[in-house]
Amino acid sequence: SILTVNHDHPSFKNMWRPQWKIDEEEDTRGEMKKGIIGFIPDGGVYMFEERVSRLRCSFDFKDMPFDRQQCSITVIMYQSSSINDTIAKLFSYAPDIELSVENIDNA
Repeated sequence: SILTVNHDHPSFKNMWRPQWKIDEEEDTRGEMKKGIIGFIPDGGVYMFEERVSRLRCSFDFKDMPFDRQQCSITVIMYQSSSINDTIAKLFSYAPDIELSVENIDNA
């Protein structure tokens, strides 16, 4: 089974998560940002984040009304020094969450 912790869980905001950003992001609506961290039986961890943001993009209108625009989304992720430090940080801020490689349970 898979253990998931969503943004409403009291420990979610204290859990370590990879630091990342969208380079073209101008603004994010905080109330429209949701996240889930999942722990799978083989020891893997995944993070899913959903957000509503305003992004910047330069437009070229020289061929208007037949112009076509192309915008980029650049995701920048900062790396951790080691995987062991990453796992230790993840669980040190959420003492009420336990992970067992042999069995993961939502109970």
